Amino acid sequence: MKSLIFIILMTNCAVSNEIVFEKTEILQPKQQLIIAKTKTPVSLEIKNKSNTKVVLHSNLKMQNEILPNQIFEYRLPKKSVFRIENPSEKIIEIHLKYECSKIVNYQIK
Repeated sequence: MKSLIFIILMTNCAVSNEIVFEKTEILQPKQQLIIAKTKTPVSLEIKNKSNTKVVLHSNLKMQNEILPNQIFEYRLPKKSVFRIENPSEKIIEIHLKYECSKIVNYQIK
């Protein structure tokens, strides 16, 4: 019985080690947000909070844009590369949320 309780506790601890990150980012005209070579799979959610479409680039088979005020959800596999680009001449705002077991580094260029 003690071993069963220990296994249940360990399972709950493993599940609770997920990192949840949320941030609103501003992309200037022609700027990109790049998520490169993730160490673990990443559950990604992006909301385009502007009135202009956002272009997505990846070596994965997925949609290639997020229309204004829409949400894009995707599960990035390990070691994937993903870019969000502002193709317009206006500033855009996106809300980025991800969940995974390790920190995901991204940069804006």
